[in-house]
Amino acid sequence: ILAQGEPSHFDFHDVLRLEGSLVSLSGAGLVDHMDSPKRQESPWTVVLSAALFVLLLVSNVGQRVAFKWVGYVLGPYPYFVLVTISAAFVVIFGVICAVILVMTGGWLEETRTWRILGVYCVIGICNALQGLGMVFANPYVPGYLQTLLQQGVIPFTLLISISFLSKSFKQVQYFGVALIAGGIGCQLLSQVRASGSGSSVSPAWSVVFLMAQLPVSVGAVLQEVAFSEVKVNVFHMMYWASVSQLLLLLVVVPLDTVPHVGDATSVHEFVANFVEAGRLTFNGEAGGSMVWVILMMFTAQISQVLMVKHSSAAFAMLCTAFVVPCSGVAFAMPVLMGPHTEHLSASAVAALVLVFGGITLFRFGQKVVTAVMAKVLKIQVAPASPPPAGICGVGLVQNEYTNAQSNPHSIFEECTMTESRSRSTSAAEPLL
Repeated sequence: ILAQGEPSHFDFHDVLRLEGSLVSLSGAGLVDHMDSPKRQESPWTVVLSAALFVLLLVSNVGQRVAFKWVGYVLGPYPYFVLVTISAAFVVIFGVICAVILVMTGGWLEETRTWRILGVYCVIGICNALQGLGMVFANPYVPGYLQTLLQQGVIPFTLLISISFLSKSFKQVQYFGVALIAGGIGCQLLSQVRASGSGSSVSPAWSVVFLMAQLPVSVGAVLQEVAFSEVKVNVFHMMYWASVSQLLLLLVVVPLDTVPHVGDATSVHEFVANFVEAGRLTFNGEAGGSMVWVILMMFTAQISQVLMVKHSSAAFAMLCTAFVVPCSGVAFAMPVLMGPHTEHLSASAVAALVLVFGGITLFRFGQKVVTAVMAKVLKIQVAPASPPPAGICGVGLVQNEYTNAQSNPHSIFEECTMTESRSRSTSAAEPLL
């Protein structure tokens, strides 16, 4: 997942590239925007924005909780979890794309070039690498710590953007990233100290979970370069990213049979693991957890796309920032976690506060500074460019969306022949 101050309102013209997500799939995309004139919000828009805010918040927290539950019930079979979730999204987005093709007549030519399809596939590969690290580490990393570590995508993407794209940021954004890194680092050090006291938490697996965010950061930077001038259909992108992700997971299956690398030591054990995991999924509680994690991931992706289109990317980012503390609280609630309820230590609470504060400063700190300066000096100050970093969710298929908010077509019709026919009709209308 996610993705990356912003003015109070902007059109979503170029790119929302990575949380989770996800997958985002999770979670998360980068936001590129252009200023737009201030518009009057209708009551319907306000109600819709509020509903989408709640849906996005609940689904993002829900996918993290469900993802952790999958680790409890299918922890010994991480590869089964990866392949099953990936295959599910290939089917889901494949069906959606098939319906779009029938209803609209197909995709615009500029969105189905080999270059664009290649970028989709690289995105899927990055998501698959993220998924490998997260799913294998899932049983050994507490849920609240997973929530913190997923935000590592922000400093990773910032460093890559500075190194390879020569990007520059405002001082308040660097301070925000420092808070995020400090919160994550302090909690990792706390886990290292706790491991010496017999804690079940593995610092090594926590580092694996953190480094799993690096491929998504690379994918986010790639998207910024590749999609800065090309609009794409979100479902078209998600489908090909899902396909390439699943193909990579199938190609590297032999690695899962290598002792001390995968969850099996032979092909026979690999097959036996899949059979047993399948039995647990279709006949036990694992099935419910798998359905919930897929449903929550899909809902989080679609609700973020809809919020960006019908409200604003800034509002979507505000919601995803609140996911961090809300997820920490959720993992400490017995009603959600039952016997796996987590205790939030003082250091964990401090880390959650630091990371939330860092995300808020990174996203909106410069906007606040700009607004204050404009108020004090009575001048117009140009808004800062958006930071190329994302809030990553659990989603193994990340949540990318690159179409203009001003596009009058639905998210299903954008970048399809329906849009092309609409443009042709408008151009053919006589001028009065």
